[in-house]
Parts: sequence; C-alpha cells; structure tokens
Amino acid sequence: MRVLKPLALAAALIAPVLVTACNTINGAGKDVAGVGQGLSDTAKTVQQKLP
Repeated sequence: MRVLKPLALAAALIAPVLVTACNTINGAGKDVAGVGQGLSDTAKTVQQKLP
C-alpha cells in the first residue's frame, strides 16, 4: 500500500505531460504531411508544364 500511493501520484503528475507531448507530435506530423503534399502538388504541376 505504501508503494501504491507514490506510484499513483507520479502517474497523475506525468500523464498530462505525456498527453500534451502526443498532441504536439501529432500536430508536427500533420504539418510535415502538409508540406509533403504541397511539394507533391508542385512537382505534378511542373511535370505537366514540361514538354
């Protein structure tokens, strides 16, 4: 029982940090995907304009 309370406290303190980190990484992944899509679209446009 003595070990459970400190572990529960640690989990309660760490959980919000981990959730925030996941959201940040998720947002960064979407940004990178958006840049990749933009590059892909530009490459297709340039290809179509080439003879």
